[in-house]
Amino acid sequence: MECNRGYRGFNAFCGCGAAAARSLERHFYDFESGKMKHRMRLCLLIVMATALTGCTFGNGMICGPQTPLAYCNREAYQRLAHPKPYLENWEKSPINPAERSMDSANCGGGSSNNAPNFSQEGLAAASQPGEKEYETRIRLHHNWERCMLKKGYRFSGECYNNQTSRAKPACGAP
Repeated sequence: MECNRGYRGFNAFCGCGAAAARSLERHFYDFESGKMKHRMRLCLLIVMATALTGCTFGNGMICGPQTPLAYCNREAYQRLAHPKPYLENWEKSPINPAERSMDSANCGGGSSNNAPNFSQEGLAAASQPGEKEYETRIRLHHNWERCMLKKGYRFSGECYNNQTSRAKPACGAP
């Protein structure tokens, strides 16, 4: 069978199977037989099955029954993807961000929005004999929180019902 190079039907390119593509096109568009009705029913069944799975489009994503709600709710997703800097969880009235940064630096936590930040040199200098680095970091963080509380700040972040949160001065620990 000779290939017709000018043919642009069901098969968008002309390869060895151009005649087969023409035959398939004729078969697909054969309204006289019941095959077209069968195909339409099959397509409808596929659309209905997809709709009944519980998937929805939300926040530009497909959200199904097992997708966490935070990914489907735009506001919750924005809070999750772009959290508020930690230092902004410390509030005092009236105060501006520059004063809050200066108070954080005076308490030993640095002045960035992600304070408290402890340098490796600062951790090494504050480390007590036999204390691991993470223990030093926790101790310095708690001291920083106590200092911020003494300056009149209130922690507005999350305090969870677990051992870690209960040990933080910002969440009520001594």
